[in-house]
This record gives sequence, structure tokens and C-alpha cells, in this order.
Amino acid sequence: MEHLKAMGQDVMARLSGAGYSSFRTVVVTVRFADFETKSRSHTLPRPTNSLKDLEIEAMKLFLPFLDRRENPQLKLIRLIGVRVEKLGREESPNSGALPIAGKVN
Repeated sequence: MEHLKAMGQDVMARLSGAGYSSFRTVVVTVRFADFETKSRSHTLPRPTNSLKDLEIEAMKLFLPFLDRRENPQLKLIRLIGVRVEKLGREESPNSGALPIAGKVN
């Protein structure tokens, strides 16, 4: 769980470093030991720039992979990725996705 928090901090730093001020969608990608890869996303009702919002959404998306809901065979996880999409700038709230992501091997 500490890895998710660290990835969230990295994503937020890269978001602001790239000139963006908000996001609406959080995406979590999980790669299993057999290299099967699954992604899950959630779009928030309004833009946010809160690290806490990112951490909470990433945790909600990741937790089902730790039990049989998204991982019925209880496979080992080899990689976790977190990214944000639907980015916004102060002067222009309309934007697309950028490769602003954090990954842990």
C-alpha cells in the first residue's frame, strides 16, 4: 500500500511539472506473474488536484486484485501502475491524456 502512495505522489509531481492542475480519471494497471495485464479506471464527477483523492481512488481500484474479485486464481502481482487522464489546466479545463504515470516493478 505504501507503493501506491509513493506512485500517487510521483504522479501528482509529474502532473504539476507538466503544467496541469487537475485530473478526472484514475487508472490502475496490474500485471500478474504470468504477464497477464488488467487495467481498471474510474472517472470522478468533477476535476480534482487532491493527492488524497488520487490515493483513495487508486486504492479502491487496486484492492479487488488482492482477492478473488479481480484475481480469481490469486496470481502473484509483478507490476502495478497508476496514471491519471482527462487532465486540466488552469486556463483550459479541456485536455486529453498524457503519459503521466508511476510504476513499481
